[in-house]
Amino acid sequence: TLASNQKAMRILDRVLRGMQRATKGAVCLPDPIVPLPRKPSPFRPQKMARAKKLSEAVEAFTNDLVKNHDGNSERLAAQLLFSAIVFGGLLHRTLVDAFPKALDQGFSAADDTCWIDISLNQEEDAARVRRWFPDPVTQCLIARWRKSGYVWPSPKSPEVLIASLMD
Repeated sequence: TLASNQKAMRILDRVLRGMQRATKGAVCLPDPIVPLPRKPSPFRPQKMARAKKLSEAVEAFTNDLVKNHDGNSERLAAQLLFSAIVFGGLLHRTLVDAFPKALDQGFSAADDTCWIDISLNQEEDAARVRRWFPDPVTQCLIARWRKSGYVWPSPKSPEVLIASLMD
């Protein structure tokens, strides 16, 4: 416990100081311990239960891909958004909200790499563009989306779209 650790440190400090006095400075004292405050780790057992929920959501997603591979625009948009978030790491809310517009603007490719430039504001300011590299599953869904010619279903929020996959 913290109290027993602090007690042991005080005892060690007294012993080392006594040894330093007895040897006339031949024993060097360690630097003082400076505790640094930090945020608690997000990896706690009670939070790890969420991993099971994520596994269930991924399983529902893959089942939906198999069952509804020729779905409507809303279903395909939900699949695309879920895949971009879970597999492609599109995690920031600002990027998720700007994703549909960036998807309509197209994606770039060079050799075996493709990417989408996501503008974070309305004026297309070059300083506020983030380049996102989709994973292979999301790349396939993007190709399916572009081939279908669908228009992003609005005003559906990302939460509503993704929730429709889990039904």
